[in-house]
Amino acid sequence: MQKMREYSKVFLWILVIAFLGWLGLDLGANLTGRNVAQPWERGVIAKVGDFEITYDYYNAYLQKALSDTARKLGRELTQDEIDSLRNKVFRDLVEDIRWGLLARDLGITLSDDAIIKIIAMFPPPEIMQDTLFYTDGKFDFGKYLSLLRTPEAIPFFRLYEDRLRHQIPRDIIRFFLAGMGSVSDLEARYTYDLERTRIKLAYVAIPISVVPDKEVRFTVDELREYYKKIKKDFWHPERVKFEIIRAYLIPSQIDTFNARDRAEVVVQQLKEGVKFSDAVKYYSDDMASKRDSGRIGTVYIGDLPEPFQKALAGAKPGEIVGPVPYAEGFYIFKVDSIKGDSLTLRQIFVKIRISDETRKAIKDSLERAVKENKVLEYGFLVDTSEYINLNWHVFPMVGENYELSAFAQKAKVGDWSRPMETPNYYVIFKLIERQKPGPSDFEEVADMVAARYISEKKREILRPKVEEVAKYVESGDTAGIRKVFPDNPGVRLLESGYITKGVGIPGLPVNYRDRFFIDALKAPVGQVRIFEHEFGFIVYKKLDEKKPTEQEFQKVKDFFKVQLSQKYVNLLMNAFESELKIRYPLEDYRDYLNLR
Repeated sequence: MQKMREYSKVFLWILVIAFLGWLGLDLGANLTGRNVAQPWERGVIAKVGDFEITYDYYNAYLQKALSDTARKLGRELTQDEIDSLRNKVFRDLVEDIRWGLLARDLGITLSDDAIIKIIAMFPPPEIMQDTLFYTDGKFDFGKYLSLLRTPEAIPFFRLYEDRLRHQIPRDIIRFFLAGMGSVSDLEARYTYDLERTRIKLAYVAIPISVVPDKEVRFTVDELREYYKKIKKDFWHPERVKFEIIRAYLIPSQIDTFNARDRAEVVVQQLKEGVKFSDAVKYYSDDMASKRDSGRIGTVYIGDLPEPFQKALAGAKPGEIVGPVPYAEGFYIFKVDSIKGDSLTLRQIFVKIRISDETRKAIKDSLERAVKENKVLEYGFLVDTSEYINLNWHVFPMVGENYELSAFAQKAKVGDWSRPMETPNYYVIFKLIERQKPGPSDFEEVADMVAARYISEKKREILRPKVEEVAKYVESGDTAGIRKVFPDNPGVRLLESGYITKGVGIPGLPVNYRDRFFIDALKAPVGQVRIFEHEFGFIVYKKLDEKKPTEQEFQKVKDFFKVQLSQKYVNLLMNAFESELKIRYPLEDYRDYLNLR
């Protein structure tokens, strides 16, 4: 922690020295002043840790992203592109805020004076790339300074200021973390040898499945006694259980009428001469056919759903048919050609979309049912979850959710979460049980205990035969091996060829590959070893080993060290970002403002 603060002080001191000669910039308190966050009822769309994201704050980033993207593409954005960008901006904003909060908590901050000087000396990338600020093909710093003194530019520079306040401390932290990924020559050589060494094996794979289940018998009492010996392996952390209330997102009758109106507008535009391919581009909700101007190919009319058959009966080439109600929306067809009972069609699908009013009505109804304790009377579905470990962060129906994880950590039995929206329904979680860390009850894990008991007993039965096989492998007597396991296709005698770390061999579970390879590396050439795993045994003889030479390593040492260091840094950063999600959980209120 002290080193991180020292890094930040050095960085800021360099900035101060670099900016000593700069005078005359007067952005004032308007640039560096901080807005007071509003509660979500007055426009807060999310909360990250203790930082509240207001709609205006988010929308400023969104509008800038929309305009930048449209300018790069040279056209207006489609609704799908807008929706995708909206979600990306939100995700990026949340990530930036998390890093900013961490920097704040670590004491890594930038003063207002430093921010002003950075803005003055380092124009934003979008301005550096804008030819409006160029003179004779070169960036004109004077034009940039003029922009700084323009009051209308203050909102833009507030955004830039905010980016800097998040990005620079974040980069300082990342620089510190990157330093932790440094690799010594000795470590690089060990890893290089581990990854590049090739070994060749002759081996026998013996799964425990060769022992029939009927050969392992036990009573419940025996299983209980066995569980006492392995109870520590079934220790669970603190965990909770939820009652989960579901309210399905079903379009209302008004939503259906609105979709039909949209479809009829499309038909009217087609009749007025709008090209079908253009209408597909702007109105169709079927992504598969939309990519090909609505084409769905040639179909046999008898294979179509009955509503389509009736609508298309007697249709002529070039005719527009629809709107036809079916499933989740309305279909509009254009008949390109007819041959016998087959039609070549194009389509526009107008989906029945759930309106904001319908969503709000469903959510309000769910909240009312919970408040009145009349969930079943309202017709909502009620489920009870299994135990959920608090360190999982994954919950039924909503998946990974750090807001719910934070709720589970703090809530008392009987507390309700806020309504959360999924693609198909709203859900509310009620905490109904909290269990302290400890061993699981035998009844809860009896099946797993039984499976482990059976597996262990089968290995005990097999072990003498495995040791006998090892002797035959050492002598190369394949006939002797087959005598131990006559006519059993589950037992395979194989030769691996040259393999490297991470390469699987038949009969070895994937999660044991690395352990097996390291075990084989340690074995001298010619030695026979028995490798035991969860599902059986590998009896192997090491036939040959080819290690990379010192000259080979020296040729790639520098590049390999960089690669290895980057790998370590990426692993560290991924773990760090996961911890940030826990430390600064997201409470997403966008559903309340219909912003998804």
